[in-house]
Amino acid sequence: MASRLPLALIEEIFSRLPIKTLIRFRCLSKSWRATIGSQEFIKNYLKNSSHHNLILGNFNGSSDLVVDEVYFYSADYDFFLETDRAVFNELSLPVRSRTDLETDILGSCNGLLCVLSLWDDRPILWNPSTREHPILLCALEFRCPFTGGTWYTNYGFGDDSVGDDYKVVAIPVIYGKDDQLAIGALHWVVKESSKSNSDKLIATFDLGTEEFKLLQQPEYFDRHCDMRLGILEGCLSLICEYYKSHFDIWVMAEYGVQKSWTNLVSIKICDLSTNCRLSTSYPQAVKPIAYSKCSRRVLLGQANQLLLWYDIESISITYPVMQVTGAEQFFELGMFLQSLVKAQQ
Repeated sequence: MASRLPLALIEEIFSRLPIKTLIRFRCLSKSWRATIGSQEFIKNYLKNSSHHNLILGNFNGSSDLVVDEVYFYSADYDFFLETDRAVFNELSLPVRSRTDLETDILGSCNGLLCVLSLWDDRPILWNPSTREHPILLCALEFRCPFTGGTWYTNYGFGDDSVGDDYKVVAIPVIYGKDDQLAIGALHWVVKESSKSNSDKLIATFDLGTEEFKLLQQPEYFDRHCDMRLGILEGCLSLICEYYKSHFDIWVMAEYGVQKSWTNLVSIKICDLSTNCRLSTSYPQAVKPIAYSKCSRRVLLGQANQLLLWYDIESISITYPVMQVTGAEQFFELGMFLQSLVKAQQ
């Protein structure tokens, strides 16, 4: 009976199904496999997809990833919104470090993760939803013109909308950290020189044109803070933490427009510590993860096993402030979009 349905109607039905169901349906018939595996369907499904997972782990340089050295965990975000309970399940890595010490995520985009095992310098593209993981040959190397020296090499991964492809890049930087993918460009917080009082800048690398630029920062008063980048609902965010005082979260609502920077959250560290029973002796490393369905609350992740809601209207931390179970002691949180995107070499 299904074969008598118009192809357009079948694709419409498929577009409303979860990833796991579609993967099972691929095994039922050749025509369904061809439909679900077509590039047009995959792109449309990605465009219309709204199902996300919470991902956690200790990760190095990515907007929404997943690694705790050699362990990955995932939780259904829709279930979390309904129950305020995050139950994390371990994912199977496509590679393991020989020493069981280091496996890094270089970046995440459209449901693909770029994974690097430190005993093998060949990056791997991995789609946890479909479990595809081809090995890449190398990363493209570029030098950031806004830094006066090199402390270490930072990696980034994202999609090139111009060439309809994905790219892995290696960029030597000073103080570069938290590479974030937004609007087809990678972003880092960098310094002009290794001097401690050197101004921190937001450097961008366009994956389509392969050009570096500087992104204008918000016109906040005091720049003497620890700066980190993040992604919130597809918008670039900037977390400014003032030691033992407070932290601000800025969101760039319209990419590239300085006046669109909005101070979304401002929390005193003492208030956070009182509510969450945290010590003020160390930076709290709080980052925005996602909005609630009503957009009134922001889910914040804190880097030693805490999830909390911040109510934008009442300007307060709301419960539950919860400890994450089923994971390692320290982690970072992000959002992971489930997709059928093929991890091609």
